[in-house]
Amino acid sequence: MKGGLPAARVRLEKEDMPNPKRRHSVSRKGMRRAHDHLAPVQVGECPRCGSPKRPHRVCLNCGYYRGRDVLRFEASGGANEGA
Repeated sequence: MKGGLPAARVRLEKEDMPNPKRRHSVSRKGMRRAHDHLAPVQVGECPRCGSPKRPHRVCLNCGYYRGRDVLRFEASGGANEGA
């Protein structure tokens, strides 16, 4: 034994690892995964322009958030036409 663990101890460490005794059935796997689905995206309405927007985010149509303009759009058109 030169500076290492005995062979029996190394083998016991591998046996001490937790492993499932039996296979999980299809039903149990399905029950476990029942709550893993994605939630639908929450959509609200911008109070200024009325376009759909996600809650707690800047309106991408007019740049409005919490009572003030956060984004400024160029006058060349595009996103600020609805305001």
